[in-house]
Amino acid sequence: FNLLLLQSSTTTTKVMLPLDDDDKPLLFAMLRSSLILISCYSELSFLSSIHDTISPTLAHWTAFCSFTTAGNFHASPALLPSSTVMILWRLSAANQLRGWDGYAILWGLVAVLAVGWPFC
Repeated sequence: FNLLLLQSSTTTTKVMLPLDDDDKPLLFAMLRSSLILISCYSELSFLSSIHDTISPTLAHWTAFCSFTTAGNFHASPALLPSSTVMILWRLSAANQLRGWDGYAILWGLVAVLAVGWPFC
C-alpha cells in the first residue's frame, strides 16, 4: 500500500505505510468508525440547533423519527457519496438554523465540490 507524496518530472517520492495484509481490515474498520462518529456529531448538532432555535418539542420528535429509522444506521458507516452528503447537509442545516450563514455556506460548498453535483 503506497501513498504518492510528491511527483516531479524526474523523481517520484513514495511513502511506504507499514501495513500488512492482516492490517487492511483494521484500517477499513477504523475508517468506517470515524465516519460513524462524524455522522453522530452532525446529527447531534442538527438536533441541538432545532432545540435551541425552533422548539424543544420539535427537536424531540425529530430525534424520535431519526432514531427509529433504519436509514441512518445503515447510511452512516457506508462509504457512499450520498452518506457524505447526508453528513455535510446536516452540518450545513445546523449552522443555518443557528444563524451562522458563513459556516452553512462552507459546508454546502464542501458537499457540492467534494462529493459532486448528482448527489446534492
